[in-house]
Amino acid sequence: DFCLSRGLGDVYKRQLSGLGSFEEPELLERSLELALTDDIYGSEIWALYGPAMNDPATRELAWTWFTGRYDAIAKKLGEGALADMPYFGSGFCDLEDQAKVEAFFAPKAAEVDGMKRNLSMVLEGIGLCVRARGYVREAALERVKGASE
Repeated sequence: DFCLSRGLGDVYKRQLSGLGSFEEPELLERSLELALTDDIYGSEIWALYGPAMNDPATRELAWTWFTGRYDAIAKKLGEGALADMPYFGSGFCDLEDQAKVEAFFAPKAAEVDGMKRNLSMVLEGIGLCVRARGYVREAALERVKGASE
């Protein structure tokens, strides 16, 4: 069992973030499942999910968890938050995963007001990350080449 201290404000947020930071798959899945219990408010789901999605070591597990529980998460967040759901895919930084996010959300975006725009923003953000990573890689290669000459 997890011991959380909601009354401690920032400490509570750090506890949730810590639970979402496990790299051991079993512990991370257990932590993520907390998001669907009555112990966690809908507004707190990102505090658990965000660290897992932002860590390359756990990103795939987090995405699989999210897509497998999309309906339960959507229900918990409520209709007013549905348009923002594409942001759950914003941690990716490669074209293959960009396509995966688009494929998952495109059919849903046709049915939810505002989701199409947010999906476009998430996909653009992933594309910008891909390009930035390419620029950094090129600059690093140039630097290494210059140092070896």
